[in-house]
Amino acid sequence: MYFSLPINATEVEKRADRDSAEHAGAKEVNMIYQPLAAAIGMGIFFEKIDFILIDFSASKIEITIFANAIPISEDIISLVPGNYNES
Repeated sequence: MYFSLPINATEVEKRADRDSAEHAGAKEVNMIYQPLAAAIGMGIFFEKIDFILIDFSASKIEITIFANAIPISEDIISLVPGNYNES
């Protein structure tokens, strides 16, 4: 089973995804970051070129810079004001 994770996923979130997959019966669990999954899906990951991947969603923009098809820099711009996780 494969999971794609946001680049800012915490260890707790990674473990929760792994536990969910194992609980569902997965014998092998693989995790890759979403920008890498997007590059593979577009077929540009295997071309060994330099490119910038920008992923827009409703709450954030993820920017990843690839050099020779290897992610070298990544950042997230949040589009949601404030931190809603605080009590």
